[in-house]
Amino acid sequence: MDGKFQNPLQITKLQNKKKLIEFLDFLKPAPETAYAQIHANGEVGEDGKKQYSRIRINIADYSKGTGDDLRSAIFNLEPETVRWLYEASKNEIQRWNTYKALMPYYEAMEAIAEKVNTAIVGVHYNKAFFSSKERLDAATAPLCGVPEFKPLVYSKDKIFPTGQKDKSGRCPMNRLTITRMPIDAAKGEERKAPWIITIDNGVAVAASNEMGGSYAKSGSFISAGGSVTFVATDEDWISSLGKVVAFIECFETAYCCRAIKNGRIAAQEAYRQRQEKNNDR
Repeated sequence: MDGKFQNPLQITKLQNKKKLIEFLDFLKPAPETAYAQIHANGEVGEDGKKQYSRIRINIADYSKGTGDDLRSAIFNLEPETVRWLYEASKNEIQRWNTYKALMPYYEAMEAIAEKVNTAIVGVHYNKAFFSSKERLDAATAPLCGVPEFKPLVYSKDKIFPTGQKDKSGRCPMNRLTITRMPIDAAKGEERKAPWIITIDNGVAVAASNEMGGSYAKSGSFISAGGSVTFVATDEDWISSLGKVVAFIECFETAYCCRAIKNGRIAAQEAYRQRQEKNNDR
């Protein structure tokens, strides 16, 4: 990959010798008739197609070459989801740092408790001969170990039942997983790049729920070319999400405010006319 071309829709990117992850601008303001929702969410545009305001994540893997050898995958995120991920990612880093700082105290308390418990067990064991079995069981109960740290995992599937189906009747589907794995399980060391972002594009069998929404039948997903993964450091990941959130806010000021202003004027006028019509009855 020569690195000379930059997508004009690109907000920000992270790149190394083998892979790239970029965030692209696919935002659209809500129409004036639906100004209060700020972002477009399925309204029909001038071209007759439904409009959705999204931030697109694209991961490209060029470790085996470009052209036909290039592997890539995309996933579209709602603006509110990007904001949530930004805050959740910062909280996750803080949560791990707090846990890591408390680990020595957990381990020290565990060692002390084990010594104390040994003495207590001896006393209660002797008393147990003249007491109930429940008392012995309580005295010899195992200690609570150091609490396990469970990393944040964000996972989202999007299936498109109205999209073009393949020969088996499966619909297009995109899958995104974002997690922060602080420890390298193989080495037992803290990872320098703990964020793992994985996207997989493929097809799946669509089903409908009681609310009218769509989901993929369990086990029906077939990847088109395998998942694509990018790993990032805390600094790079938070910086990228921060830039995207800042862009969303600028977009809302530049485009959505205009729709809100015009839409409110039209809505208030329509409301006034309706009130006058009702008063004349």
